[in-house]
Amino acid sequence: MLYPLSYRSLIIAAQARAYRKQKSAINQEKEGIFSSFALSYLIMITCYVALGGNKRQTLTVMERALISLSATDGIRNVETSRLYRTSAVSDLPQEDYLNAVARFHCSLPLPLLWGTLTTLEKSLGKEVKAKNSPRLIDLDLLFYDSLRYQDEQLTLPHPRWQERLFVLTPLLDLTSELFFEEKTVIDLFKLISLFPNPNHERVMPLDHTLPFQKVHR
Repeated sequence: MLYPLSYRSLIIAAQARAYRKQKSAINQEKEGIFSSFALSYLIMITCYVALGGNKRQTLTVMERALISLSATDGIRNVETSRLYRTSAVSDLPQEDYLNAVARFHCSLPLPLLWGTLTTLEKSLGKEVKAKNSPRLIDLDLLFYDSLRYQDEQLTLPHPRWQERLFVLTPLLDLTSELFFEEKTVIDLFKLISLFPNPNHERVMPLDHTLPFQKVHR
């Protein structure tokens, strides 16, 4: 069930408080690390995750990630943007990236979703790399409904989502507007049309259909 935004915000805030209490346990086994208080507030909310990488196996790994997410308990109705080839935003010479964004409904508390994404990345072969270096796969949580949250491990919304055309363009495939707790509405059409593109990003849709792709050519 999807609840009105104001009610969801209260529940998500409660989950965030539970997360602050439980964040030291995020890397423990999933069973038993969340308080009954957090679990009692489970609802279906909307989440967005950015997928990207620039290794030879990245496309296959991205598709496996999407299928794994769709099969995860507590995640439903996965939808995917088109697949894009994008120029690297980095001072390091490297190959172009593949990028996409997924949207889904989720009943997982924030720490469990975050732990699910990081565990999935590792299972798909992600290794610790220097910032902006080539990578096999990234699964970046962009939005956990309308929640604004920050600690030493996680910031929501993702701190650079408005600064990356390779995020904004696939995001627009899935929604034209975003809503936040303080009743802020962000128009993605306007945001992209006014985007200064300081890194001279190139973002090109590819003729390849991803699992659960929403936009059909």
